[in-house]
Amino acid sequence: MNLDGSHQTRLTANDAIDDAIPTWCNADIIFSRYESDTNQFDIYRMSTTDADMDGNGDNLAPIIQTIADEFDPACSPDGRKIAFARTVAAGDSKIIVSNADGSDPVVLTSSTAICNTPRWSPDGQWIAYSCDHHAPQTNISEIYRMRPVDVSPADGEGDDRVRETVSPSGSFALSPSWSPDGQRLAYTVVTGPTNASYWKTVGVANETANPGVDGRTFITDWK
Repeated sequence: MNLDGSHQTRLTANDAIDDAIPTWCNADIIFSRYESDTNQFDIYRMSTTDADMDGNGDNLAPIIQTIADEFDPACSPDGRKIAFARTVAAGDSKIIVSNADGSDPVVLTSSTAICNTPRWSPDGQWIAYSCDHHAPQTNISEIYRMRPVDVSPADGEGDDRVRETVSPSGSFALSPSWSPDGQRLAYTVVTGPTNASYWKTVGVANETANPGVDGRTFITDWK
């Protein structure tokens, strides 16, 4: 749709599936699809047009489709790579980077942990994500960042991993979002039934996160 909400166009029409977390990738959209017949999530790609008027975006096709669950897709700024999460077992979700067509996947969080919501920095040099590296398999997540490569050393983990948030006891952080200049990260802190939006400067370990709007708030994106 347009920015003012006009000219809404429905791009997925099958009531037997759930489509979520759409994001732009070049001129297309990538998104998560849950199919009830297979009981799994996959990553799909489609155009933003519907020339044949069938209620589905043109060129609709899966790009990541395995027996595991894949979700939370994100496109690199240059449109050449995607990052996504894959659940391989209970309490074990990986962050993976592949080419935009789904080829050559590289696992960047090989150790057992629950990791999700990868998000590229504006310059494409980092991926921020939420994970329970510090307390594996508890789902008590914090925000981390890492390089989108595993070169030095090639140990199955993204290079230069840094923990960005340390939440108070009884709270956890999720859903990172980069500022347009790449200098700050916004995220959601969950404490019991309450969610609050926060932001911090990237790489400043001793900075106190600055609260935004309290209540049932989830970070989506910067403008």
